[in-house]
Amino acid sequence: FKDQATERGFLGRRKDALVSRACIIAILAAVLSLSTFAASFLLVAPNPPGGSPHYGEVLLVSRSLHLLMFVLSFLLTLTCKSSLSSKLRPALMEGLVIVLAFVGMVCAVLCTPTRSCKLLGLDFREVLRRDPYESDSDMILYVDGLVTAVHLALPIRWFVMTPLALGSILVFVSVAFGLGSEEPVFNRCVNGVSLLFLVIATSLGKRFHEMDERKAFFDIIQ
Repeated sequence: FKDQATERGFLGRRKDALVSRACIIAILAAVLSLSTFAASFLLVAPNPPGGSPHYGEVLLVSRSLHLLMFVLSFLLTLTCKSSLSSKLRPALMEGLVIVLAFVGMVCAVLCTPTRSCKLLGLDFREVLRRDPYESDSDMILYVDGLVTAVHLALPIRWFVMTPLALGSILVFVSVAFGLGSEEPVFNRCVNGVSLLFLVIATSLGKRFHEMDERKAFFDIIQ
């Protein structure tokens, strides 16, 4: 809205919904990250005799990223449940959720043991001898899933969501082409373009829905 008072009213009207829904999403993220953290102990085999001396380092990095995702989700849950949420301005709450979502996305992508190896400058085939397979499918799922969930579930303004949408593409390009991928270059390009159009479609859907919300709000206050 051109009028700042109207914009503040629009934000204030949606703040309670943002806090409650962000809490639900944060709880789901905490359960998921804690489950994958536990699975890294229960399902990942110990380093066999004669295995790579870097095996423990890779698992430490991977598990640390899993744990960081849980901590971020837990902190957001506490923020939403505490009196702090009522003291935060709606715009600040929006920014906090987007920042935590982006950091969580990066952690989710990099916590895969094969990518944790690459972060340490190691060849995952030499370190992860029992499971040398790598695919970009999990990365695309994490990135697109998080972008879609945040856009659909949370009443955050479209332009505030834009950095997350752009950041999701940057994460994919940085990891697939910078950190490295086992996918052929052509497949990486196709995956990147497909992800780009999915993110654009999600972002446009959010924009159209927000325009309808703004029109309805403006009609009410007239």
